[in-house]
Parts: sequence; structure tokens; C-alpha cells
Amino acid sequence: MNSPCLYLNFDHDLQELLKKNQAGQIVKYALTRRASLKDIIESLGIPHTEVAQIFLKNKELDFCFIPVGGEEIDIFAFSDKRSAFSSTLLRPQPSSPLKFMVDVNVQKIARNLRLIGIDTTMVPDLHLVEIGEVAAREHRILITRNRELLKCNSVIHGNLVRSENHGIQLQEVLKRYRLKSQIRPFARCIACNGDLHSISKNAIFDRLEPLTQKYFNTFKLCNNCGKIYWQGSHHKQLCQFVDKVR
Repeated sequence: MNSPCLYLNFDHDLQELLKKNQAGQIVKYALTRRASLKDIIESLGIPHTEVAQIFLKNKELDFCFIPVGGEEIDIFAFSDKRSAFSSTLLRPQPSSPLKFMVDVNVQKIARNLRLIGIDTTMVPDLHLVEIGEVAAREHRILITRNRELLKCNSVIHGNLVRSENHGIQLQEVLKRYRLKSQIRPFARCIACNGDLHSISKNAIFDRLEPLTQKYFNTFKLCNNCGKIYWQGSHHKQLCQFVDKVR
């Protein structure tokens, strides 16, 4: 006896995440077991964090919906119309201001987000489920290329980075979360994510190299790790990077 089938109509931006043998706009899925939409979608290779909304005709569905066969379901990615800031049946609205947790496989994003003043930590050395729990508890959005991490039930908000190019990766995150309005250049420590504050030269004079003592007068200090920042030879390049991001 043939199993009943479900018909999944995937948005264009989700189709590229499907397993190769399922590639295409409409996927015919045989219901050989009782499974939720979350389980079905993720079995096809798409983490639940990449789905913005799900509809059966005009009715919005959540991930817990269990199809019985014959349904034609539309599955949408995030877009200008379906913002990552919206509260839906799939997830609550993310906390503001936005905070991130970046996986080691895209760690340069963490440096770049901190450079423009976005609160960003690194993924702790824990099991996948525990990582998701920490991110949820701290109200952080997980940024990674690890699909299995984003499939964990404990992960509420996340972003599967598609590109392997560092510049494009950052643009992906900026676009989905509309971060340009939150940019505060040189407000965070690139090394540890701590807040930076201005400090007088005299207060840190004995920690400076002789040439730095001689040629620079404006400094910032990290509240967390004590790292000192000044407008050295690399500052112009960093300003150009910030301007490009903007």
C-alpha cells in the first residue's frame, strides 16, 4: 500500500538548501511515519531557523503541525516582506537590541560585528543542545554554517550563513537583521566583546610603547580585558571598512 504524500512548495531562497535528490520548488514527501513539519523540513536539509513562515492555503501553521497526507504547504524564507523581526507562530520576535553568538566556522563575522559595535560572543565549547540553550538564555541569535546546530530544538533564533566569503557572510547577516541602524564603530573590543571607553593618556602611559607614547594622544580601554586601542596605522583601513558596511 502506498504511503500518503505531502506536497511542499519551497520559497526560492530555501530551495538551494534542499538535499540534491530533492532539489526543486515542489517536493513530494511520502508520509511513512507520523512526523511534525519541523522534522520533515529538517530531514530535507533545511534548519528550522531558515523558515520565516508556513501556510496551508491561507492558514498559518507552526512547526508542530502533523500532516496526514494530501496537504499542499507553502514554506517561505526571510525577505523584505517576511522580516526576521516579526513575531510569528514559528518563533517570538528577537530581543532588542540584537545580540549574536558566532560559531568558530564563521568566526571572522564576530570580529567584524564587534568592530561596528554589535554585541557578539563566540559559541562556547559545549554539546550542540547546550549551545542552543545558552544562546536562548542570553537572547542571542546563533550565526553558523553548522546545520545540525541550528536544527536543535533549543535554538530559537539563528542564521545559516550560505557563503564561504567573509565579506558576503557579513552582508548576509546585515541584510537579514537590518543592522545598519545599530552601527556604533569602535564601541566594542574586537578581542573579547567588552565595551570600550575613552581614557586619558596619563592613566595608561606606562603601558604604552615609546613610539605610541610620543605620537598618539587619544585612547580607549576595554572594560573587560583591559586592551588599549588608539588610532594607529590601521585605523584608516578600519574606517574604510566601516564606511563600506554602511
